[in-house]
Amino acid sequence: EMWRAQPASVEEPNGRGLSDTEIGQMMLWRGEMTHGAVCIILLWVVAPALNTGLMNPLGYDILFVAHASWIGIRLAFMGPLPVAVLSLALEPRMWLATGLFFSEVGVPSWQCKVACLLMPLYGLFVNVHQYPQQVFRIR
Repeated sequence: EMWRAQPASVEEPNGRGLSDTEIGQMMLWRGEMTHGAVCIILLWVVAPALNTGLMNPLGYDILFVAHASWIGIRLAFMGPLPVAVLSLALEPRMWLATGLFFSEVGVPSWQCKVACLLMPLYGLFVNVHQYPQQVFRIR
């Protein structure tokens, strides 16, 4: 079955317990580095806004797209249903993104709103159709 894998030891150095193959370890590391790069880009956009109290429209679009892509990625690789609901409820980014989307919904451009709607939907599509088939070979 899809979620009945043997638990790996997380205590091994360099995350080796999280993946049995070199490619799996590389993908974990790549994800962490991508996350760090996006955080730096967001800091570049948000820091002047915090300093001056003003943000330009492009900054809002970048902020919205970043949060929508995080949600899409989180939805794409969430676990089985009972665990997924709990992990999504405890995810700080979900609360931050929800607050951002509902408090500033009129600020970003319509193109940004469309992209922000499509990213989580694509994440759910990947979770339901592509992820189980490609990773676990479930048809």
